[in-house]
Amino acid sequence: MRSPKGEATFQINIVVKYSKGKYKREGLKYFAYTVYNMDMPLNKTFKEYRKRFGIESSHKLMNSVRARTTFKKSVLRLLYVGLGFFLRNIWIYLQWTYLSIPRRGGRKPVPWTFKTMLRQITRKIEEKIGFQDWMPLSHPSTPS
Repeated sequence: MRSPKGEATFQINIVVKYSKGKYKREGLKYFAYTVYNMDMPLNKTFKEYRKRFGIESSHKLMNSVRARTTFKKSVLRLLYVGLGFFLRNIWIYLQWTYLSIPRRGGRKPVPWTFKTMLRQITRKIEEKIGFQDWMPLSHPSTPS
């Protein structure tokens, strides 16, 4: 890979998976993985990267709620990350404990997204602090 600033060399592993009717899919599926500075055999690449999926997903969800700041204190920045993970874990707990329907073969999730929960929390906070969703066009003491 080349750019005006330099060149980078890395290994790309292409893994081919055969569906054979699994999950109502047929045919081949190709997965490309960039492997840098690791001694990983080609046949283990897919399994190793599948382990990371949950980690990547939880970080993506946490980042969608984490406060953005340029504040230099790492303690405050860490607090924001912790609050992001806390909100995500609350969402998972509520879904598992109260919203998903127990059934044979695993629980059936109810469609209540993380974004929906965040909107509901935001709405309640705005209600409590008296935030208005609208602004009057003119001040009440000003004649129109």
